[in-house]
Amino acid sequence: GEAAGCFAIAGRMSGQVLHLLSAAHSYHKAGEDSRAFALYGAAVRKDPESVDAWNDYSFALSQRQHYQEAEWAARKSLAVRRTGDALFMVANHIMGQKRLGAACEVYKEAHEEAPASMDITHNLGYCRHLTNDTKGAVEAALVTCELYVYAKGTTGEGKDQAPMYLAGLASALRRRGLLSLAVAVLGSLTQPEEGVKFTRVIINDHLRVHRSQAEYAVNLVREFLDLQRPIPPLPLPKPALPITLKPSRPTLEMVDGAVITYLIGNKTEHYLDIKDSLTSLHIHFLKRRPYPVIVFHEGLGAPQMEALRELYPHLLFHRLDEAFLKAPNVNLTEVPKIIGGHASVGYRHMCRFFSGSMFQYPLLDKFTWFWRLDSDSFILGDIETDPFVRMRDGKNVYGYMGVGREDDYLTTGLWPATRDYMAARGIKQTPKLLQQYISDGQDGLVKGDWDRSYYYTNFEIGYLPFFRDEKYQSYFRHLEKLGGFYHYRWGDAPIRLLGVAIHAKPAFVYRFTDIPYSHKVFVVLPDKVRSEAKIAM
Repeated sequence: GEAAGCFAIAGRMSGQVLHLLSAAHSYHKAGEDSRAFALYGAAVRKDPESVDAWNDYSFALSQRQHYQEAEWAARKSLAVRRTGDALFMVANHIMGQKRLGAACEVYKEAHEEAPASMDITHNLGYCRHLTNDTKGAVEAALVTCELYVYAKGTTGEGKDQAPMYLAGLASALRRRGLLSLAVAVLGSLTQPEEGVKFTRVIINDHLRVHRSQAEYAVNLVREFLDLQRPIPPLPLPKPALPITLKPSRPTLEMVDGAVITYLIGNKTEHYLDIKDSLTSLHIHFLKRRPYPVIVFHEGLGAPQMEALRELYPHLLFHRLDEAFLKAPNVNLTEVPKIIGGHASVGYRHMCRFFSGSMFQYPLLDKFTWFWRLDSDSFILGDIETDPFVRMRDGKNVYGYMGVGREDDYLTTGLWPATRDYMAARGIKQTPKLLQQYISDGQDGLVKGDWDRSYYYTNFEIGYLPFFRDEKYQSYFRHLEKLGGFYHYRWGDAPIRLLGVAIHAKPAFVYRFTDIPYSHKVFVVLPDKVRSEAKIAM
């Protein structure tokens, strides 16, 4: 606040745009939007030809999801200097307004201005994906990856964005029905072994691209498209089974009291993703083990529900009760509207739900096991061993696939709150499972503090009695009283790791390594799948 005030005074005295922008940035970062936007306005009035001033103003508006105003500011910058980047910014703000057709047109203009920009072609592909132009989405995503593998592309983020570009191509291929090609592309994303130490404080910093595999897969896709081969149909005949939560006679052993759950929001991409997710789950698992699936949602329409039931009949759609989403002790008018540029209050409702209140939800009362998948979770090959059977026979209480590391600003106060909880419960020594997630001081963190690791909860399987038990629920209630879900965007992933690591013995927590799976840039491909897809080992 003091720094912002000094910059503002300097700006008024000197009349320099740089000082005004520095003050605006400081106020914006501190959440004082009215002061920030007033200073951004003063900067562009002082120098209407300043591209930097208009761009900064536009970006700040978009950070608060004022997309229409952000588009206006971006067009002012475009009027001063027409570039691919300027058009790219305009298109991004149009996308924020859900004007998808218009956004695609501006992305195309941007691509014409800057044909070597991977950021532009990547977003063009995503926009086409949302408009259901599956052919155009594949082509744009493929061009993005070709720019990367042949080192012809330019981008603000450079090679660090490569995993996202490859995952985008795989997603477009999957939507097009080209599942084997999608797996070949995902095979270029390599994951760390169990004991890999993190060295940078960002999510997914441990991902690497297998360059030769990426080049092989991209060439394979280009060859397929150039030959214009017909797309093979998916093996999904419309089922004639009744709609019920009671599975039909299974062909293999199944576990009683087990259910698979999804939760989807109102965005177009959520619905498109869950269609693909259910398709892959049915092909590779549910057709032999027809477990019930519950889709929690916030307003799916009847046509969408019917389309999903055509993919798999044993679905129950349930609109979430708002009482289980909203915390009773938080004044939502006093919390930030957006955290980190993406986490709306609704997103934070979801984090709280998955962290603890989900396990008290009446609809789940009759179930003993849950397998949670996100709408953009995808099974990439046949699941040979039923994960529910593995959990039951191993007497496990929790199963996961991967471990990540949370960003610092999303864990504000979480570790002190957790230490206070353990002290109040008389837990004087660090539980054994938690010990492996305590920093040794060699990774830039404080020695003895939690290292901000989290379980990837986009794939998790749990024993519901463990999570309904007073021990886990007392930890959830302790965190809930502090309001961190809403003030800081505490996520369900780090809370799941901490809650499990405090209350479970290591022998009863299981890591799945042999299920072919992807979620965004996180990919697990067992050797058998790699061999079948001719992916480098």
